[in-house]
Amino acid sequence: NLETGDVKLIVSTQDVVNMAPNEEIVSSNNWLEHMMYSPNGDRFLFFQRWHANGIDKSRFFTSGKNGEEIVMYHDCGFYSHYAWSDEKSLIVWTHEPQSSKIDNKNTIGNLKNQPIAKLLKPVYIFFKPLIPEKIKNKIVCESKLILFQDITLKYTVLGDSKLRGNGHTTVIKANKLLLSDSYQDVDSYRHLFFYDLDKNRKISVGKFYSQYNDCGYRSDLHPRQSMDDALIIIDSAHSKKRKVLVIGEEI
Repeated sequence: NLETGDVKLIVSTQDVVNMAPNEEIVSSNNWLEHMMYSPNGDRFLFFQRWHANGIDKSRFFTSGKNGEEIVMYHDCGFYSHYAWSDEKSLIVWTHEPQSSKIDNKNTIGNLKNQPIAKLLKPVYIFFKPLIPEKIKNKIVCESKLILFQDITLKYTVLGDSKLRGNGHTTVIKANKLLLSDSYQDVDSYRHLFFYDLDKNRKISVGKFYSQYNDCGYRSDLHPRQSMDDALIIIDSAHSKKRKVLVIGEEI
């Protein structure tokens, strides 16, 4: 309570650990983070995270505003950027539930700090467009942007084959457009784009050279919009200094 300073516990880390625990989770240091309320404030989402075998892993939950009716989403070990789409649905980058049995600790993305992966990754990226989808999924279980219905966990994959990997994504224009970004490409550019859900196509806004990648100095674009949708706000370090940029864009 900002006025009184009172603090009330509504979800404990231990209670979350006790939901479908396994040996790895129980023996690791766990924490809860990234809480976000739904637009009407009735429910919120949050991550449970732990560090094991050199990898940060995640489980994903939604809860009633007072800690009631906690729902755990499919337990694949990987969840990333998210946003509420409306009061009853949300989008999140994760592995598709039917593919979640693939051990994500063996994917190219999570092996990037190992010497052999640093040699193989550029080769994989170069040949990736030519690789059939079934074979590609065996090589690396890429995360997808998934629209979940809260509580029921029914889902739809958004922009499948065109939206893969990860990004900071928000829903705009009455759920018909997504605003998102990418991590650096092979030339160290981060891409900013809209995705039209109806027409199933990307609309490029621009690309920004990144001086720093895969380190604590890096600056992801983190795109967001002004309240009237007239401006896009991003972070960028293309000038060797981290800055906030405001972009005018007619949508």
